[in-house]
Amino acid sequence: MIILNQLKMPCGTDPSCLKEKVLHRLRLAQGEIEDVKILRHSIDARKKPVLFDTYSVGVSLKKGTAREEAVVSRL
Repeated sequence: MIILNQLKMPCGTDPSCLKEKVLHRLRLAQGEIEDVKILRHSIDARKKPVLFDTYSVGVSLKKGTAREEAVVSRL
């Protein structure tokens, strides 16, 4: 499992959009992700009135551990 921290999205955005954000961050194709699990969610209110949802997510890839190590080494 790959853990990504500090994924910011505008407050009120549907959490199902996280998969697209993860694909972009990891530079992967649409079918390579098996599962995205929200590990932590918080609200960033430092720049009021603009609020952000901040997520930490766990990402599982379809090809397994070897593929995950290759993706992490690219980051």
